[in-house]
Amino acid sequence: MMRVVGLAAFICLLLLGCNDPKMDRLFPKAQLVGRAENLTVEIDKPKTGKMVQGGMFINVNVLLPPDVKNEQIRPTELYVLKKLKEKYPECEWFRIRFSDDSRMLEAGHCLGRVEYREGKLELYGGVITEKDINESGDKIWPPTEADKRIAYEFHTINRLYEQNRSIKIRELQSAGRWAEVSDLGPIDPVTDSVVFSQVAKNLGLTVEEVSKRVGNVYKCYMMTEFRKL
Repeated sequence: MMRVVGLAAFICLLLLGCNDPKMDRLFPKAQLVGRAENLTVEIDKPKTGKMVQGGMFINVNVLLPPDVKNEQIRPTELYVLKKLKEKYPECEWFRIRFSDDSRMLEAGHCLGRVEYREGKLELYGGVITEKDINESGDKIWPPTEADKRIAYEFHTINRLYEQNRSIKIRELQSAGRWAEVSDLGPIDPVTDSVVFSQVAKNLGLTVEEVSKRVGNVYKCYMMTEFRKL
């Protein structure tokens, strides 16, 4: 289960541990200037135990405002990590994902990522720019609302297809019908043609149009998600 922390609740974190000198050293105030406001933060239940490096791991999803600017990504990432460290001082492993759209966040398309583990910090992200488009060599464009809607439909259908296929494989394995499992091919194939066809049928589009728009969303988010800050 996820625990949703809205803006009002998250502001409470500002009132806790704000005068910690260690936090001020790790996150100088100057580096937090220009951060985005109106964040929605989802914090997974912390994972603990001997098998977890450092004793605790927390995964976090952050929904950014749709008009977030490129220069706001880094200070926002630092700000969220700082508040999480204040709330969970014993945790030394955070993974935080940021996106400007809840559907894209669910589908794994991010505008930013933070990896923090035992003092080592890595920040990634950004908003796609005209320069990115010109230098990409691909025919891409900033994802539109229609693009995101189609990409989310693809994600939903693809996830359902993979879940049903995994169930089928387990049923065949339990029945000892190994030859039929082999006939299905690799355990987790991405059968785009099947999914694209279903999405096209659902939305009244051509397979070519679905493929083009989904591909554009993937390329644009991948381009900035792995950009080191």
